[in-house]
Amino acid sequence: MWLDMMSAVQQRAGHERGREMHRARQRAETLRRHDEERRREERRKEERRKEEQHRQLEELRRRQEQQRMEGRKRLEERRKLAENAKRARVHKERTERRMAEAWRVYEVNWGELAAKDQLKFDNIPWPTAETPKAAEEITPDAVKNFVLSPMHSQDMAPKDRIRNALRRWHPDKFGRVLGKVDEGNKVEVKEGADIVVRCLNEMLEKENETL
Repeated sequence: MWLDMMSAVQQRAGHERGREMHRARQRAETLRRHDEERRREERRKEERRKEEQHRQLEELRRRQEQQRMEGRKRLEERRKLAENAKRARVHKERTERRMAEAWRVYEVNWGELAAKDQLKFDNIPWPTAETPKAAEEITPDAVKNFVLSPMHSQDMAPKDRIRNALRRWHPDKFGRVLGKVDEGNKVEVKEGADIVVRCLNEMLEKENETL
């Protein structure tokens, strides 16, 4: 009887130790799983941190590249503006020199006109910067730009310039020049002279209206 009781107690104790060991293993397993989950979460956080760092670095590089491109674009725009300004300045200077030279030649040719016996259309010193090949190339703008150019006669008012030109091109005075023109060119020269006189008269009318 006593032995049976002792055996039963030992069995219960063994069972209890077994259950305790099982619970201990469960706790250890739970702790292990928790530890693994914690490490996985730390790895995930580290990966997210690295991804964010990489994203920020890429964004920084993108912005820096964009700034470099914008800087190069601004430099190119400034270079083009400077080149355009230079070309415009050079063109203006050439145009002014060409206009001044054209006026000088115009005055010289008028001075030599009286010594010539026979004239053609090309021999007439027309009041235009570019020598016309025919009467139709003599336009109001060409005459105005030439007569009123700031590259000559700066001491004369616009109206005085126009009046001087009209005295030179008046049909009565220009008739002596026309008398020297070759018959084959006379009609074209007269047409050109009439165009010049009309242009000058229109310019004088506009000057009078501004008073």
